[in-house]
Amino acid sequence: MDEIYTISMEKLKEYLFKKNCMPSEKVWNRFAVEQNLLSSKTITYLSGIGFNKICRNMMKQINQNKKEL
Repeated sequence: MDEIYTISMEKLKEYLFKKNCMPSEKVWNRFAVEQNLLSSKTITYLSGIGFNKICRNMMKQINQNKKEL
């Protein structure tokens, strides 16, 4: 389970970087099914943090990294 969680989080970060916007849970879940990733609810359960908050935190990191470059 840890491996698929890690892969899902990496793909979420990739998605946010490429699209430069946060997906809704519905959009993410559709993408997750296509890519065999974890759903937003499963990510929330495993992380203990809401899906939208995870996305906001990742977007902050991405934007900070872009500014540093």
